[in-house]
Amino acid sequence: MFPSICRDPDCSELLFRDDLKRHPFCKRHRRAQATAQETRLEHVASNDEEVIQAFIRIKRRKDGIKIGARVIKWPTPSRPVSRWTIVSHLPLEASKEQIDTEVRSVLNDSRFFRVCATCRERNPDGWMHDDTVCQGCSGAVY
Repeated sequence: MFPSICRDPDCSELLFRDDLKRHPFCKRHRRAQATAQETRLEHVASNDEEVIQAFIRIKRRKDGIKIGARVIKWPTPSRPVSRWTIVSHLPLEASKEQIDTEVRSVLNDSRFFRVCATCRERNPDGWMHDDTVCQGCSGAVY
C-alpha cells in the first residue's frame, strides 16, 4: 500500500490509508478524509448557479414540469459524452419555491453532482476523479 500526500494545501505529510481510518476527525488532515455525512452537508458551493445553468434543465410540458440533469459518461478515456436524464416530475401548478427546492435537491444528489474537497466547487459526477476530488484538482494527467 502506497502513501498519499495530504490534500490540504498547507500540509505535505504522507499518509497511509490506515492513518486516515484511525484519525477520522484529525483537524490537520480533515479535508483528505471527509466522511459521507460531511459531504452530504455541502449544500452550497461557490459555483452552484453556474452548474444550474449548464447542467440542470427545467421543462414545462402539458403533463407537468420535468427537471433534468446532464449526465456525463466517458465511453473512452479521451471522449466524454453527455445526455439529459429526467430526474424529477412536478405538477403544473408547482410554485417557483417548489421548483427551486427540487433543483437544489438535484444539486445535492450524489448520483449527479459532487463537491470537490480541495477547490470546494460543485461538479457533475462525470468530472470527478473520485468521490471527493475533481479532475482538475487530482493532479492526474487526462
